[in-house]
Amino acid sequence: MLPAGVILVFVLVGLAAIAIISTVIYNKLQARKKGLQKF
Repeated sequence: MLPAGVILVFVLVGLAAIAIISTVIYNKLQARKKGLQKF
């Protein structure tokens, strides 16, 4: 078994990665909507 600290670090890194990726996708979608509104 892995120590609890190692598991906790993996979970935190995973959550941080998901948050960053979802923010990037959200920004791309918002930019696309703004681009469509211009036309």
